[in-house]
Amino acid sequence: MDPITEQPANIIVTNQPTKSNELVVTGPVGQRVWSSGLFECFDDIVLAVLTCFFMPCMECYVANRMGECFIMPYCVCGGTLAMRTKLRIMGGIHGSIMNDAFILQYCAPCAVCQMSRELDIMGIL
Repeated sequence: MDPITEQPANIIVTNQPTKSNELVVTGPVGQRVWSSGLFECFDDIVLAVLTCFFMPCMECYVANRMGECFIMPYCVCGGTLAMRTKLRIMGGIHGSIMNDAFILQYCAPCAVCQMSRELDIMGIL
């Protein structure tokens, strides 16, 4: 079989493809709230104490439970924020990345406790 060496010369392009600026967002939109409140840390006193005194270890433990690399919170800038957002999406929890960032900035230990409790409720060990 001989290769084709000629291109058809009678094709005329009248419209060039253009770039679309439409942004299409798909995925689950959270319909529920967190199963426990942000400041319900002391409902599980063992978890609260462990998080208070061993925060880096608890963040790594939560990352591992979520199926991420256990050192991800400290290898990736904003790793815990990414984990909280992922957990929200996995659980269909209403919220925003901005809200997650604000909570982690000012209440990180409480947020990590809340994430761990949510994983318990979701049955993710």
